Order: sequence, then C-alpha cells, then structure tokens
Amino acid sequence: SGLLNAHLPDEARATSLSLINALVTLYVGLIGLLLGWLAGRSLPWMFALIGVVVIAGSLLIRIDERKGAEAHADRWCSPVRDRAAHALRATINSWR
Repeated sequence: SGLLNAHLPDEARATSLSLINALVTLYVGLIGLLLGWLAGRSLPWMFALIGVVVIAGSLLIRIDERKGAEAHADRWCSPVRDRAAHALRATINSWR
C-alpha cells in the first residue's frame, strides 16, 4: 500500500485504492470458484495448478536478495518521488 500511495496522485488516491481493492476481491472470488470447481473434479489437478501458479509467480516477480525490499523500492520509485522513497526505506530499515 505504501508503494501504491507513493505513485498515486493525492486527489485520486482514495478512489484508486478502493478500485484496486474491488478488483483484487473480484479476482480472489473468481479464482476461488475456479479452484473449487477444479477440486470437485480432481484434487491432484487443483494442487498442480496452484503449484504452477506459485512457481510461475516466483520466476516472474523477483526481488534482489542482496538488498531485499529496498532494491525493489529503488527500482520502482522515481527520482521525482525521493521523499516517498526515503520514507519507504526508513520503514524497511525499522523492520530490521
């Protein structure tokens, strides 16, 4: 949410976050229906599908392990938003 807040304009932040939340809820509901239907047909195929999605996701979404989330923040926060990037780094450092 902090990364989204850094990139959303102030005047549209509440609407944008609400829309994102609605889309995520719709996505989770549809995936739940699909997995439920697939589990009714074949439980091993359902677990195979979940495994493929997890493996594909881990290959597509990678974070530099040496720097962790801080490298992710540096890659996505533009120089124009240095203040937001600094706040994100401070939060990450407070977790350590």
